[in-house]
Amino acid sequence: MIRRAAAGVALLSAALALHAWAGPDPDALARLVREGIDAQSAAAVHSASTPELRAALPLPQLEALFGRVHQAVGPLQAPERRSQRGSSAVYLLRGAEAAVQLQVSWDDAGRLSGLSLRPEIVAPPVARSQPLRLPFAETWTVTWGGATEADNYHVTNPQQRRAADLGITDAEGKTHQGDGTRNEDYYCYGKPILAAGTGRVVFAIDGVPDNVPGQLNGYMALGNAVFVDHGDGTFALYAHLIPGSLEVAAGDALEPGQRLGRCGNSGNSSEPHLHFHLQDAQPVHTGWGVEPVFRGVELTRGGETTTPELYTWLQGDWVGPAK
Repeated sequence: MIRRAAAGVALLSAALALHAWAGPDPDALARLVREGIDAQSAAAVHSASTPELRAALPLPQLEALFGRVHQAVGPLQAPERRSQRGSSAVYLLRGAEAAVQLQVSWDDAGRLSGLSLRPEIVAPPVARSQPLRLPFAETWTVTWGGATEADNYHVTNPQQRRAADLGITDAEGKTHQGDGTRNEDYYCYGKPILAAGTGRVVFAIDGVPDNVPGQLNGYMALGNAVFVDHGDGTFALYAHLIPGSLEVAAGDALEPGQRLGRCGNSGNSSEPHLHFHLQDAQPVHTGWGVEPVFRGVELTRGGETTTPELYTWLQGDWVGPAK
């Protein structure tokens, strides 16, 4: 009891020191979580969190989570950073019995704004889909996509490991005209988003406001979205649509090319774009990502334009329907 109380005081001191640092330090947040799990004390982590996270994850609930993790994996080694994008980073915490994946997010003051702990799972091989059609009718740019983290930050997320972020760019590679402070400045904003294959709508989310460019809505990460069951064991997610633009509802049957809604900037999105991915299970936070394969594509890569028989996303590609 004395040792645990002393550890709690030390961690609380660490949390107070965290607020005095000049800027966000995700490694320090990850260490704070690891130390809290080892000490089975969540007070310091709770103290270093935003008010919103403290309300969403009360101290008793966080204490119980840390206790379960400690019991399952034992003492933890130093966090190993796996990836970072924006204000979110993923770490691996190795214990004597097993390992867990830690994801932390933070605000501009360096406070913990998001926390996720889940068991490390060995990923199965990536399956490929049946040929689909592109989910748009013009030439778009793959801003994030591919099989490596350098090309695609999604690869560390089990369901999104072959996801893509897609927009429209001009000849200079810019995604917008003017200063980009309005959603309407972005070339893809308002463009129709189309069903990539036959299927049935599992759910359709509407009513999430568009963000101001440069801001994020992490509490409604998908924004306005459509989740589709293709009936062959694959499910497609179309995310970040414009509120009020959805033309489908749960239970609707879909045909390839049918309009789902319009490209927007809702949810965990800093500028207008389409997030598209396939996965092998539902609900949306379960299963594994599937590599989408498209037919009838005109591809421009490295200045050369071709019409491959089959295509999958790669960062930097310009893709549109074959003429």
